[in-house]
Amino acid sequence: MTIHKIVLSTSEESNTFIGTFHYDRNGTCIQHVGRYMMKDIAGHFVFNSTGAYVGAADIRVVKVNYQEYAFLLINMSKGVNHSKSVNLYGRTRKLTKETTEEFKEFALRQGIPEDMILFLPEKGACVPRDPIPESSVKDRKRRALDKMRKGLSLATS
Repeated sequence: MTIHKIVLSTSEESNTFIGTFHYDRNGTCIQHVGRYMMKDIAGHFVFNSTGAYVGAADIRVVKVNYQEYAFLLINMSKGVNHSKSVNLYGRTRKLTKETTEEFKEFALRQGIPEDMILFLPEKGACVPRDPIPESSVKDRKRRALDKMRKGLSLATS
């Protein structure tokens, strides 16, 4: 399980918005795009997938602080299987202790067992791209650091 980045954007269709998810899967950055249909009630959306993840999700924004976070309740179905999850989306990677405690209480009220409420560790940004072999990354970082050091020595001479 990893932290996901999601970018929401409007669609040409008035009742639809686009969610672009960026996440790490076994060391590779993946990008997944989903279309969400707005329902008649504010904060209520439906997602229907026809790709590799065939299924549907009923999504409700339960609480929102537009500058900081949103609490979501998601009911998913895939064939005869149904599940419920709660998600905490933040505008920043670090949320206040008060926000995480409030989210934990919200999750418990939804019937999520305490041992299933997870706050995942930060693993860095995942920018969609082809994976770069580790040695190339190290070489590039070393060259960039050398360049920066040379620049600093020239500036102080």
